[in-house]
Amino acid sequence: MNDVLGKVHPDLHKFSRFLAAGLCNAFAGFLLFIFFFSVLGFHYLFANLLVFVSWAWFGFELQRRWVFRAQASSLAFGKHAINQILFTIFGSILLWFFVEGLHTPPILGYLFTLGVITTGIYLSSLFWVFSSNNQVS
Repeated sequence: MNDVLGKVHPDLHKFSRFLAAGLCNAFAGFLLFIFFFSVLGFHYLFANLLVFVSWAWFGFELQRRWVFRAQASSLAFGKHAINQILFTIFGSILLWFFVEGLHTPPILGYLFTLGVITTGIYLSSLFWVFSSNNQVS
């Protein structure tokens, strides 16, 4: 199946790998959010920040190795860190809007933000963090 997707369109194949990795990241992040928010009782925005801090390195390695097949570099990790920080800030603002503005329960609000954040992270990772100049075949 992967060979078929790769031959149809290389970006579709890459995007399918990103979605699979994204599901792993989203599931792990969601479990961490529930742990920090529901189990430990942290404020939902602080729990969101803790998800970023605790998952940043693993998410980078998963994207670098499996999705984009890029070479290891401190520049790529630096770009990834900036990317994650910006999307964590944006996601926190979006989460705050859902919870405070629309009175959505924090766990549901976190789920709503995942789609927007996942799309943005994919596009910025594709065109900036792991641009084609640092990929291996």
